[in-house]
Amino acid sequence: MGHEMAGVTVEDMTNLDRFQTYVKLLVDLTPTKPFSMKGIKTPTEGKQEMADWIRASTRSQYAMPPTQMNIPSQALAPTAAGRVTAQ
Repeated sequence: MGHEMAGVTVEDMTNLDRFQTYVKLLVDLTPTKPFSMKGIKTPTEGKQEMADWIRASTRSQYAMPPTQMNIPSQALAPTAAGRVTAQ
């Protein structure tokens, strides 16, 4: 990743504080120089119904039954919610 973030050392990346990151953007198809950014944590917690909708939407688009994933049946375990997941 060092070659993608010229001027940012491994130490810079490993010593980041919480909610800090280094960013390199494309502006009009031209990459910017990497810069540091501090994210903000929302003061309110998200709604459970939104989290449920995001999970359901993601699963409907990207998930597949374990039987289609070529996972041996002995490697599958039921979750507390009754779903089957790979171990």
